[in-house]
Amino acid sequence: MGIPHLISYLQPYAVGKSLNTQQIVLDGPAFAYHVFYLSLGGRQAARNPFEGAPTYLELGELAIAWLDAMIESGATITKIYFDGFLPATKFDTRSQRMASYTNQVIVYNQIHTEIPFRNLPRKEPQLFSGPTVRTNFAKLPAVPFLVPAVLEALLNCERYRDITEVVPGEADLYCARYLEQHGGTVITGDSDLLIHNLGSDGAVSFFKEIEVKSDGKNELLYFQVYHPAAIAERLSLPSSHGLQSLAFEIVMDPHASFRKVVQNALILKSVKEHKNMYKDFIQEYTPSGISVVDPHVGVRSILKELDPRISEFVLQFRFYSEIAGRPLSSIEENAKDIHVFLPFLLDCPVRTNAWEISTATRQLAYGLINASLPRQQTFTVFEHRRQQKESTGRELSVPECSELDEACLTVIRLIERLESKIPKLSGFDKWLAMAVYQDLDLAASYGKVALSRGLVQMYKKQSFAHDGTLSWDSLHFLAQIQGSYYSFRMVKQLLRLVLSCSNSASMPESFRKLLRKFEELSPMSEVQDQRQYPTILQTISENNLITILEALLGIIKAPISKESKKEREKRKRDQGEPGLLAPRRKSTNPFAILEDE
Repeated sequence: MGIPHLISYLQPYAVGKSLNTQQIVLDGPAFAYHVFYLSLGGRQAARNPFEGAPTYLELGELAIAWLDAMIESGATITKIYFDGFLPATKFDTRSQRMASYTNQVIVYNQIHTEIPFRNLPRKEPQLFSGPTVRTNFAKLPAVPFLVPAVLEALLNCERYRDITEVVPGEADLYCARYLEQHGGTVITGDSDLLIHNLGSDGAVSFFKEIEVKSDGKNELLYFQVYHPAAIAERLSLPSSHGLQSLAFEIVMDPHASFRKVVQNALILKSVKEHKNMYKDFIQEYTPSGISVVDPHVGVRSILKELDPRISEFVLQFRFYSEIAGRPLSSIEENAKDIHVFLPFLLDCPVRTNAWEISTATRQLAYGLINASLPRQQTFTVFEHRRQQKESTGRELSVPECSELDEACLTVIRLIERLESKIPKLSGFDKWLAMAVYQDLDLAASYGKVALSRGLVQMYKKQSFAHDGTLSWDSLHFLAQIQGSYYSFRMVKQLLRLVLSCSNSASMPESFRKLLRKFEELSPMSEVQDQRQYPTILQTISENNLITILEALLGIIKAPISKESKKEREKRKRDQGEPGLLAPRRKSTNPFAILEDE
């Protein structure tokens, strides 16, 4: 986001410096997106975002390589902060962004009925001063689990683990507070940090302004450094307001010249004329007090490593927000609605959202939180996924504490049955089987043919053409697999959290047993994408997964009645492939207890 034109206005006041000896703080989400755009340079021959997209393994490796290069240049990385909670004031912006992402995918789907795809070799991208990302690559959102993938790589790296932290608020607030207390330079992606109080020694730089220069003997890293306090002094801005008054003038009149906004900032024109608006404006850049609850050291250490979207869910509960040092406002504390903005899956926009097959898994995850609260709390979760306009979210019921033990036990039994029926499945393939199970179950409950069944039948008939294209059905299936995996990841992280609480001894043993099962959940770096699509179909086919899983679910094919050619063609269009299922039946999904809404 940021303030329009602020960076370009202040660029003449930036100072070029060598990174050698610099103390650096990183804005984690901005770093993750910078790594993503850098990685697109590794496949310059890519014709579209799907060909150019990096794997999660590549993203993690590139993030580590970038940090290593910074340290080799003489810089010291002191902190890397990731958002763990976004305030309610950002709700409308986030909802608009979700609608914008949805429209991007709809437009792309309408223009590209099939996507040209080659599994291109990857070249090591330039870490600094690399090529500019082509505009056609920005026509779709980034890969859905970009931030958790980079975060996981940092937490798994001994060199960066201790300086990486998911904070109970917005990352830029914590970056600013660190600089105010310790000095240094924060590297970020937008102009917001220029407006924070960074203290007399705090400075800001931007990822895009780091470049390689030669002194004749060696290549060195240089960056442009903005010192807000020094710039405000050079512009003679009131010391009581600094760059905040300048930024507010720009917001109030974004088309005014730099000279005009400086003149207005000098006399605090808009600040005086719009006192309430200015108060709301600076609220975003004002850190709230921190009061940490000491007895919960173990809980707090887990909170610092949660995926950001999972952290945000957790910190909407007073018990955890106080442990994290972020007391809820009176409005937040009285709210019974919990909002969860799920990562945006790149699925087929004319199909049911790819998150749908794993909804019950996330309902279990949300319900687990009650087991750790001092008293059971009644709440409703509203999930935000693909949506064409601003929305209040998809309403989900949450299981009560009395239902959690049986729900966990049935998941355990399902995993054990899969392990017994298909013992050679390991690694990500086991969680692939779970995703296919969910796909088959949901489709059968509506009397439809599962997407996975249709795609595998095409593969077996060798009508799966290696013709250099990706269908939207295949992309949707991949998105379902990824959404299913991430839903299990949510259960795993929330089980770890609730079992770290002081009342864990009174929790059902099924929690610990299920967590042991989920400790085998593959890391983000092993999540499969479009490059592994043929391998995924091969795994399903060779292990006869469809037949085995349908038997577990009790799915019975209904006899095919005689029908006209016109009726048969319509059915094929509706279902995607031949074959009818028996009418809607009661789901045998382990989470069915959660699905009766």
